Amino acid sequence: MKTLLCRIGLSLLAMSGGWIACNLAWWLAAAAAGRLATTGIRGTDLFIIGFYTGIVILAAWLVIFLPVDLIVPAHSKLRRPGPAALCGFLAVFLPIALLCLWIMIEQALRLGWLEAARRTFDADALPYVLGACITGTAAAWLRAHLDRFFPRPTPCTR
Repeated sequence: MKTLLCRIGLSLLAMSGGWIACNLAWWLAAAAAGRLATTGIRGTDLFIIGFYTGIVILAAWLVIFLPVDLIVPAHSKLRRPGPAALCGFLAVFLPIALLCLWIMIEQALRLGWLEAARRTFDADALPYVLGACITGTAAAWLRAHLDRFFPRPTPCTR
């Protein structure tokens, strides 16, 4: 039981690191897209973005990240930092890419392909897509490194 609780704790710690990376990526991408110059930064913006991204990250941790972390064996090659980061990126990027493609096809039927592509891949979507991809990548990479920081037997099993 202690090992299970330890794995849950390490998984939550890794996902928290992914959440921090998500927020950093969001703000950097928002600044690069010019959104901050036109709207400015208010304290309520920081709270709202942090609160809502925290809810989304917690849900993603419970539904996706934690079950995968508990299913993948400790000796798997997917526990190495490189493959783990790639899997984390793909787990987020592929659904987003499919969603964007679906939206673009739906809009192309009404507006034409050029306008649909412009609307789907505009600069307003960049911070959200980048933030989501960074979350999966950073959380999986950090979780793989946490296995190296806490090798078997873990401090939780003592």
